[in-house]
Amino acid sequence: MPRGELRKAKPGAKSCAASSGTSCAKSTALSACRQPRPATLDKHRSINALAETINGLYKAEIIEHEGPWRGKKDVELATLDWVHWYNDKRLYGPLGYISPATAERNFYNAELTAKIAAD
Repeated sequence: MPRGELRKAKPGAKSCAASSGTSCAKSTALSACRQPRPATLDKHRSINALAETINGLYKAEIIEHEGPWRGKKDVELATLDWVHWYNDKRLYGPLGYISPATAERNFYNAELTAKIAAD
């Protein structure tokens, strides 16, 4: 549905433009809008969801909790500290209560050990 028609749509009416990011005007010969490939659309949705989650955590734990901020440098330093904690110090349950950085090191060490053993 073209952008201008979104306001005219009845409640509950399906909008191709809003649901799939495509325009019905391009597919007038077709009875329905072409849908983008689900894998591509799902990939972008999951990336956006992850980014929104991390941004929400960051804002709740640093920006709103600490402060007041005297300037941009204070926020930048607090951000660096938070990212370091999040990656290197935070104990993450699904990984066996180790930090994500430790889990990554363990993964690559095991992979390297397996490769050396195979040779």
